[in-house]
Amino acid sequence: MPNKNRFPLYGWLGLCVLVVAQVLLFIGIEVVRYWFFPLAWWPYILIVDGLVYHRKGSSLLKRHPREFFLLLPWSVCFWLIFELFNVVLNNWHYVMVPENILQRWA
Repeated sequence: MPNKNRFPLYGWLGLCVLVVAQVLLFIGIEVVRYWFFPLAWWPYILIVDGLVYHRKGSSLLKRHPREFFLLLPWSVCFWLIFELFNVVLNNWHYVMVPENILQRWA
């Protein structure tokens, strides 16, 4: 049975951004080195949501975009809990981060 749900435009956009970020990281663009995590993570979310839509015909971003965007601040809060645990446990540290604390946490 052929799939009638096309891979959405935002999925292709995410894929393009991810590929460009990978290439820029590989050739050594310094700003990409500092910002690679968000340059990879947000496109990854768009790609995976696009794949879910393509396979299932529905996805969180397509069907409930408001709820999707409401989850974003909760995601940040949840991750900050892990960061607070790490202050006490010291299980991991970040390497090659900017010296400026505002740049580091932006």
